[in-house]
Amino acid sequence: MASVVQNKRTSESKFVSICADGSDGSPDVDISFKEPLLSRPSDHYMVGVDNLTVNMNHFAMMRLSEGPDDFVLRIGRLSNGNAGNNVFNPVGVAPAAQILAGVGEPTGQVFQNALEPFVIEQNYQTFNQFVLALNEYFSFINRHTLSITLANGILADGYNIIQPGVPVLGVIPNQAQLDSEAAVQHISMNIGADGKLRLTGTRAFWANYCVYIPKMEYQFMIMGKKMEYPYITLDGEGKSFSPIEAHSDLLVLYKPINAATNDAYTAAEQQQISAAVGDADLAYRNTAFILQFGANLLSSTDRRIALEIGTSLPIVNNPMVDHNQEHPDFTIGRWMWNPRAQMDTMSTGIDLRYTVLAPSVHEFQNSTDRVQYHSLMPQDKIVFLRLKMYCRVRLFNETRERYDMDTQVMPMTLNDWWHCRLHFVSKD
Repeated sequence: MASVVQNKRTSESKFVSICADGSDGSPDVDISFKEPLLSRPSDHYMVGVDNLTVNMNHFAMMRLSEGPDDFVLRIGRLSNGNAGNNVFNPVGVAPAAQILAGVGEPTGQVFQNALEPFVIEQNYQTFNQFVLALNEYFSFINRHTLSITLANGILADGYNIIQPGVPVLGVIPNQAQLDSEAAVQHISMNIGADGKLRLTGTRAFWANYCVYIPKMEYQFMIMGKKMEYPYITLDGEGKSFSPIEAHSDLLVLYKPINAATNDAYTAAEQQQISAAVGDADLAYRNTAFILQFGANLLSSTDRRIALEIGTSLPIVNNPMVDHNQEHPDFTIGRWMWNPRAQMDTMSTGIDLRYTVLAPSVHEFQNSTDRVQYHSLMPQDKIVFLRLKMYCRVRLFNETRERYDMDTQVMPMTLNDWWHCRLHFVSKD
């Protein structure tokens, strides 16, 4: 790079403007000139990017999931598969992986041990899109799975929690209790002012479910570190347990009623939260606890680092590398990615609102910015020019257990386009 004094009486200045679209799905553009671009050999000139405007529709902040086992997290049900008394008993329990795989699971049971996973299947451009997808995921889990199975679920052998018109120990729950049960959110989420994900779950949820984060990449993204065990849950008092085999309490969701001993649920039996029929029992079972994860998602979820432009011009120390066979360490221009995320919240730290860049047209370089000029190596005539758009991203290395930097070809589709204006100026 070098500095240049423009508008000298003897200096020569020339602009080349390139508008590239994604009609062929390629991020590069080739230009041929009928006459030589420069009037003298190229080593008499320097070149810089005077303007860069890019339509940012497909530069995703997160990589897409690849295959059924590549998911961010999953809600798994704790069970040791005892068909007669569906509990999670930490004494002699099978390994967590077998538990979540459904080993020994009773046939015909309403639950599935591993619920629907959260996968990256959208081209997330902003943090708001990612948070919206998380909210939709946990709302789906709560509405279609947990609210049915925890509030009105029945095992194949007929043990119930609470169901309209069905007595529990001879007591038929009243309508007010049923209405309040229907409105219970057994699992929900929010992002705090610190960017950390918080899961709010009832005792009924935490006693029977865990969060499963198998891939180290997503452990770093959500927890901010490598987890010793990929399973985490809370006990009846809100204390976290990982691994779940270390859980010291017997966790009961569907508790068979012993008619001979009238073995009813009471609040004192803190882990036996299944046969709740009274207001106090239901209130105890539906008390919520919060599991807070460790990473700031505002930074850990965004892999985007910079935009780069490679060129076939004979720039010093920078030969053109085509087809991404080699990643150039030095290009004609590099612009750091700035999402310009802002947060607005009340003094209490709640009612958080995010302001981020929308996926749209961004001007990374214009006439108000300083241009970085690069010296050209000798070349008699320049009659051909190629420009190619690259993007630099963070890429997780599972083997090294760390993030590396990688330069990739900018993704382009039919709707994408970019504009670049090169400024050639003579050194004398």
